[in-house]
Amino acid sequence: MIGNAKHVRRSASPGIGRTCLVTAATLALAAGTLSAAPGFRGWWGPAPAAAAVTVNPVAPALGFNAVSEGDAYLAGTESEGPIAVGGDLSFGRDYRVRIHNDGSFTAPGESNPVALLVQGEVDFEDSDPQGVLSIPTGAYVKIGDLGDADVHTTDLNNASANTRITPEGAGYEGYPRVQLSTMQPADSVGPAPDLIDFEQAFAAFRTYSSGFALCSTTATLTTPNGDPIDPDGIPAGADLHVSLTPGQQNVLNLTAEELNSLTQLTFDAPPTEDTPLIINVDTSGAGGDFTWEGPTGAGLSGSTAPYTLWNFSGARTVTIPVGTDSIEGTVYAPDAEVDHYSSANIEGTVVARVFVQDVGGPRESQRDMRSIRPLELHYHPFDAELTTCDAGPTPDPDPAPDPDPTPDPGPAPDPDPMPDPDPTPDPGPGPDPDPAPGPDPTLGPDPDPTPGPDPTPGPDPEPGPDPAPGYR
Repeated sequence: MIGNAKHVRRSASPGIGRTCLVTAATLALAAGTLSAAPGFRGWWGPAPAAAAVTVNPVAPALGFNAVSEGDAYLAGTESEGPIAVGGDLSFGRDYRVRIHNDGSFTAPGESNPVALLVQGEVDFEDSDPQGVLSIPTGAYVKIGDLGDADVHTTDLNNASANTRITPEGAGYEGYPRVQLSTMQPADSVGPAPDLIDFEQAFAAFRTYSSGFALCSTTATLTTPNGDPIDPDGIPAGADLHVSLTPGQQNVLNLTAEELNSLTQLTFDAPPTEDTPLIINVDTSGAGGDFTWEGPTGAGLSGSTAPYTLWNFSGARTVTIPVGTDSIEGTVYAPDAEVDHYSSANIEGTVVARVFVQDVGGPRESQRDMRSIRPLELHYHPFDAELTTCDAGPTPDPDPAPDPDPTPDPGPAPDPDPMPDPDPTPDPGPGPDPDPAPGPDPTLGPDPDPTPGPDPTPGPDPEPGPDPAPGYR
């Protein structure tokens, strides 16, 4: 079940046979060894400082058209490419997966590509009672948990038949069911958990997404007449024209409110492989919940989709309602539930915490539209490299000056720099040989300056006080 009625399943720790999705760029990012991108700005709260990396941001999706960390619900339409679900899968009356021969992910030891990979279980109880999810191109299905399901490789006549997965005990013709157009062995269907490490994949997605959100606007913004528009002050109701700088990564930053208020959004030159485009949509002003009511970009198309990334860093929900035009490019929302209700397409990869694709709106309504297929996932995986922006050095949390700025006067001079002329060690203090006070040894005139007439030596004077030790 999608929403708050069911816990979102997350993958366990890596096990044998799991495809590890930690790329060299991810490791370099964690180690902080790659160079920083010039310039950054953004409206999000501070992110942990990390060195910039250059990556294909959908590489961890391994070629799947849509990848969800948790549950997915699919109804009423189709995907051109394969789908990977990190939680449980439920479905409506009519959904087709991998209608074209797109995607090349295979399980170890097999050659048939995988059209549908479910880490958890197929939730038949939460699916439409008459629901059918079909794989028309001869590709395989991989289910992590088959505890409440039966895998059928023979029909009611016990003849070999194309594989079906039904609720336990429902039989080959039972509903709801997943039906293949090939004879896949039952033990190949599952249990097959941990073929993909969703936890590591989404750690990489989130790191890249937050790194792109730090980048400054580099595209040139104007009115239709060519008058410049300040990227930090896009007026409500603007008819916004965007010019890209050829040969480099281009960034356009919009708040959710700005995007929904635009009367038109026109790209005067298309993104290309060497001129890729990041459109950062900041949903913080909407509490992380964004309903796409604004334009989706004139001048963009399926041919530009592999070079256009709509980045919803930190968003909680991204809803594409009925009436929204086709989204040209990858919808990159690794923290969000992405609800695609529009009758128009998504031309690119979907990266979402939870993914719902249901024509017309939530499945509680418009069930008569389940047989209509006006909206699709088209297979235009992102095919360029982008550079995240460096969070920069952490500022000194205490820039206050030294509370005692008085300069150090330096070491005090030695009061007696003269070397001792008698290196004989001082024997230590002893009794004064004559404790009687004598004349003041202070240098000065003789207290009796009258010269004596008799040069005859007289008796030796009595010794005075002992001078300082070592003095001779």
